[in-house]
Amino acid sequence: EEIENNLNESSNDINNDSSDVIIDDKLDINTYSNNQWNFNYSGNIESFIAPETGKYFIEAYGASGGNNKGIVGSNGGYTSGYLYLYKGDTIYIAVGGKGSMSTNDSMALGGFNGGGDAYNETGSGGGATSITTTNRGELKNFANYKDEIILVAGGGGASAGPNSYAGGSGGGLVGGNGTSNGGSNNTFLGGTQTS
Repeated sequence: EEIENNLNESSNDINNDSSDVIIDDKLDINTYSNNQWNFNYSGNIESFIAPETGKYFIEAYGASGGNNKGIVGSNGGYTSGYLYLYKGDTIYIAVGGKGSMSTNDSMALGGFNGGGDAYNETGSGGGATSITTTNRGELKNFANYKDEIILVAGGGGASAGPNSYAGGSGGGLVGGNGTSNGGSNNTFLGGTQTS
């Protein structure tokens, strides 16, 4: 099972506030059978069983980061590619959850599938959307099983702080940079696939 990743289509600039996965089947080089399967955020790991042998086009969107006092969290990343599956093969899908906003009195958990937690009236990070060959739960459980990961669309950064920091967008190979809209001119570098 190999995915042909269209790196030109991996992006951190997709204007999509929701996270989801879309699978289209392409049974041979010239034929789509007009089947499409959509997976939206559920907070659970879902499965897809290939109904036929062939190439499947997969699009995945990571979840947006949480908002903070009117500053909108950044969008999740986008990635797509073709995956060859045999009839009956199963892949597992974890659609990332959107970040939320914390209060002075409570913590906001990060979005499902890896979003960072938040405190003190800041937004939490959006969760990644991942597709894997096994069901080990959330992406964090694949640290020693990276060969079982098919693709990941990173979650977006949250907005935070008194200087209106805007988190970076989730990325393909590298996430977008975060910025400060307030008193400082700091830039915060986006994460890579290994950091």
